[in-house]
Amino acid sequence: MLYRIAELIRLHSEELAQLQRQDNGKPINETRALVASAAGTFQFFAAACETLEETITPSRGDFVSMSVYEPMGVVAAITPWNSPIASEAQKVAPALAAGNAVVIKPAEITPLLALRLARLCEEAGLPKGLISVLPGKGSLLGDALTRHPLVKRVSFTGGTRTGKHIAHIAADKMMPVSLELGGKSPTIVLDDADLDHAVAGVLYGIFSSSGEACIAGSRLFIARTLYEPFMQRLVAAAANLRVGDPADEHTQMGPLISASHRESVERYVALGLAEGGAPAPGWAAPQRWSV
Repeated sequence: MLYRIAELIRLHSEELAQLQRQDNGKPINETRALVASAAGTFQFFAAACETLEETITPSRGDFVSMSVYEPMGVVAAITPWNSPIASEAQKVAPALAAGNAVVIKPAEITPLLALRLARLCEEAGLPKGLISVLPGKGSLLGDALTRHPLVKRVSFTGGTRTGKHIAHIAADKMMPVSLELGGKSPTIVLDDADLDHAVAGVLYGIFSSSGEACIAGSRLFIARTLYEPFMQRLVAAAANLRVGDPADEHTQMGPLISASHRESVERYVALGLAEGGAPAPGWAAPQRWSV
């Protein structure tokens, strides 16, 4: 069944990529890669089912003992808005492979991929009720899911504050959780680095997904001997990034997820300048668009 889901994702790959582009504004080339990743995730866990072995433990006496894997029950998968289809696959595929039912709680502003994925799972033959989708406000539905006595595990990707809240509830329930939270990921460029390769890596690390990723390289440490030549190349390369319509295959950066998020980014830029930061030559915020 997991192989069939992977097959259906690939069969509907362009539809899914366009749907994610509409849902969160990522450039179409990025959303196509994320859909391919989602299909690969289901295929991987299908293969894991073929090789999974239960174990007879080493004998410590005149008896035999065996370790046996059992489903946990209902798994709540709470996913973010930045890479919906890939994040949902990373939570749903292993949970289904282990024999669990899954309730997906997508980000309230990007629910379309979870709904479509659930339909594809049922089309693949997954019995109705093994995968459900609850779109809506996270503070209400996410909290209710986490507290529900029949939910036996939560997998959450999102903000650190919400992750702490989920961890507190899980502790009261004695329930395991998986938390992938935000961070400030540094990129370090040492003095023996290939400059062209390093610049490309830094650009991808922060400008892919418009920087809207928990693993974005949002801090940069450069060896002093490389600082000037590296920054000259980085500023020039950043200035050449193509910002535009995410439906255009030549676009490298699309819009941010929402107007409020853009305003938050602008506040941080203003704070950095107020604290003594200097903008790169020719820097300007991309224009606002209306549709």
